[in-house]
Amino acid sequence: MVDTNALSKARQKIDRIDDQLHDLIIERAIISKEIQNLKKESSIKIRPGREAQIIYRLLDRHKSNFPVQELIRVWREIITGSLRMQGPFSIAVVEPDGEPDYCNLARDQYGSFSPIHRYSSCQAVVEAIRQDKATVGVLPWPERGADDIWLRFIAFDSDETPKIIARLPFAGPSNIKKNYLESAVIAKLSQEETGHDSSLIAIESTIGISEVEVQKAIEHVKFEFNSCFLWTNHDQPKISMYFVEIANFVDPNGTIASSLKQYFEGKVSDVIHLGGYALPPQNFRSDKFLSDRKQDG
Repeated sequence: MVDTNALSKARQKIDRIDDQLHDLIIERAIISKEIQNLKKESSIKIRPGREAQIIYRLLDRHKSNFPVQELIRVWREIITGSLRMQGPFSIAVVEPDGEPDYCNLARDQYGSFSPIHRYSSCQAVVEAIRQDKATVGVLPWPERGADDIWLRFIAFDSDETPKIIARLPFAGPSNIKKNYLESAVIAKLSQEETGHDSSLIAIESTIGISEVEVQKAIEHVKFEFNSCFLWTNHDQPKISMYFVEIANFVDPNGTIASSLKQYFEGKVSDVIHLGGYALPPQNFRSDKFLSDRKQDG
């Protein structure tokens, strides 16, 4: 038989905790407004590196059977709510052939109620960000053999060119239909270092270089090679471009471009930083997700 008195007292405790949580959210919102005033001159309020570090820190102190993915989702909603308080925030998402999963990935990361603009092509999403029609863009993760190698649209050095700022899903496997699906997030921001990062660069050449040469070059300049693939411009077949992922943070203002050009001795015409992302925590803190799997299994 249920002890109704004990149950009532337990529920009163929950109500008190909910009040405390709400008070802290209100206090956090006040501080967020103060930060907005300090960043008056910045048109972009989003800080993907800082956001990832918040999640990393919370996971380090998380000692509970409360599911990790739900914990991350709660904070992602709070972070996005703060962003929307600081100014307009919206998402441009590619939706090829009515594919909803990229919108679902965007929702997981950037909140249940953030405005979403749907586009039929990757180039249209890149242009939407370039023209400030949305704050962030969500695109298929670029990989060898893809139908649309959209990285070529951001392989330029200019303040108006979007860069990769995140890789989704960040909080682990999502409820999307295609559970293998991943996406890149782009924005008009430079990559920030978090301590757990990958970066992407483009290496342009008019003289044929091999994938093995690219890997050796990356290792020669003291970075950890992850992967790469070649794209050839069919309009200008003499120009080819390697898109390279590096398993470290690469400073956008660092010396990697000049170092690689020196290594290739005239074979490379340009090296362009394409951005990068903070690693999803499951990549290096899989232990924190084990309890979730046990509860689900």
